[in-house]
Amino acid sequence: MKTKVYIADTSALRDDAVFERCLTRVSGERVNKINRCAKHEDKIRSLAAGLLLEKALDDVGVSEREIRTDDNGKPYLANGAVFFNLSHSGGRVMCAVSDMEVGCDVQKVGEANTKIADRFFDPSERLQINAIADKSERTNMFYRLWTLKESYVKALGTGLKTPLNSFSVTAKESVNGYYFKEYNIEDGYKYAVCGKSPYFETCAVLTELL
Repeated sequence: MKTKVYIADTSALRDDAVFERCLTRVSGERVNKINRCAKHEDKIRSLAAGLLLEKALDDVGVSEREIRTDDNGKPYLANGAVFFNLSHSGGRVMCAVSDMEVGCDVQKVGEANTKIADRFFDPSERLQINAIADKSERTNMFYRLWTLKESYVKALGTGLKTPLNSFSVTAKESVNGYYFKEYNIEDGYKYAVCGKSPYFETCAVLTELL
């Protein structure tokens, strides 16, 4: 099975009536997770993630949806039917599902954070960023590399056990048998997916959640 990728805009959930209606469409576990969020913006993102996951699992025919968490904090389906991963940032949420390990990451583009690059990027990645003279292009490269690296670590499911500066994604289609796919929507966000499968299918980009 190809890795299926979904991206959605969360803005519709800012309407309280819409939010409450959509809350009935996600699992009790997801509702509890939403209620534990202190900020309303986090509640919106968590609900959007739940809605997108429900859509993705519907598409691949998964009916048993008991979600557990492994020792590294990565969620998984108890029946092992498919692998999935979620990410959210700002007003966007992303979901990837596959029959093999998968990770995804979305980041809202802001200022390039040199402290993050110095601490978490491989030397070759820092050189690639610093070699770019134009500020906007340099920022674009920073977020490209950041999402690629995050998606890889999330696919591994090892969390902080895999230091982000211990590998490089510079000019590579794969790292240690994991393959990458980027999505350039030009909406102020960067998106990346990483998985054991080299085949990706874009199922929905900026889909309606309602």
